[in-house]
Amino acid sequence: MVKPLVLLSVKVVESLPVIRARAKDAIALVLTSKFRRAERPLTDRFRQTISEAIKQSATYNSLVNSDSLDSLHAQFGLLNAEAKMEQIINTWMNNIKVTVKPIKRTGSQFRGGITIRAIKSDYADVLALPAATQTNTGPKGGDLDWLHWLLIRGDEIIVANYKVSIPKGRRQKSRTGIAVMVKVVGEQWSVPSEHAGTMDRNFVTKALNKLGLDKIVEQEIKRSLR
Repeated sequence: MVKPLVLLSVKVVESLPVIRARAKDAIALVLTSKFRRAERPLTDRFRQTISEAIKQSATYNSLVNSDSLDSLHAQFGLLNAEAKMEQIINTWMNNIKVTVKPIKRTGSQFRGGITIRAIKSDYADVLALPAATQTNTGPKGGDLDWLHWLLIRGDEIIVANYKVSIPKGRRQKSRTGIAVMVKVVGEQWSVPSEHAGTMDRNFVTKALNKLGLDKIVEQEIKRSLR
């Protein structure tokens, strides 16, 4: 009988546990590579989604799109409100960063994942911007820290013995042409309650909490694994 010709002989010299471990290490490398493909799409989608959510908020519209006496535009006497908000939002968006922590095998499990950095919790980056203040052109001069009031001060009294009123005659000059702050003993002014914010609850955190950011992560990860 003619013996069959052997073209290749493979001998497995590793134990099954070692082979399984190496296979999992290879899978971890592939997953890390796939997840990294999602970094840029995730960053772009987060920036777009969060920016749109902020601009759709009642507080943003009160700052930018309203000229009523009770609007934040009038209450703060804010000039170039849209340009100021654009600078602030752009700073927040530029700080959004998605990074992948390399996936590694730990025993029978995989560890690693995606880290998402968004808006700084102390708001120091935006509070340091020129847009965060409004120059007071009145007799006393100085800067009005309107963004700090809006994000952090809550319903604290900002100015005692004053109120915001419609200007009367030429003697009461208004920056915006909508309202002026006039002295009235016993009155007090603070950020309107519907917009008043604190460090952990303000118009930005409210906008973020309404978003399904976990869904975006899931969608982009699934795309990267195709």
